[in-house]
Amino acid sequence: LSTKKLISLETAFIGKIENIKQYDNCKAKIDYVSEMPLILPNANASTRKKLNKLFEKYDVQLNPIMEISTTEMTLNMLKKGIGIAWLIEDTVREELKNGTMKKLELDIELPKIDIGMAYIDKFIAYAPKRFIQEEIIVQRQ
Repeated sequence: LSTKKLISLETAFIGKIENIKQYDNCKAKIDYVSEMPLILPNANASTRKKLNKLFEKYDVQLNPIMEISTTEMTLNMLKKGIGIAWLIEDTVREELKNGTMKKLELDIELPKIDIGMAYIDKFIAYAPKRFIQEEIIVQRQ
């Protein structure tokens, strides 16, 4: 089995401005995260485990009001003004740009989400093998 990391994506806690502004002056206080109305991925998701592990280092317990398995459902909740969600920043790029959503600034670096691919060398056909060699490996150099 071969694996290739393709990209690392930035994450952030995102919410409607009215939900975020009450925490704007709390940048240095990571403890406030446990009191926020969080919308997080399901507890068994690898991304959630990564987030939990980070906050455990600071003795902060994450207490989500919802656990949602898809980005689309999470975005629907945010648009309705429900909670503050942990998302890949690129999924709300337009909303951040036009001011309908806001990023919560914290004093720690949140985990990045790595996107990759896995394949079995001896079973890969010529076209995908060529794609991996030409497009992915060459672009990363």
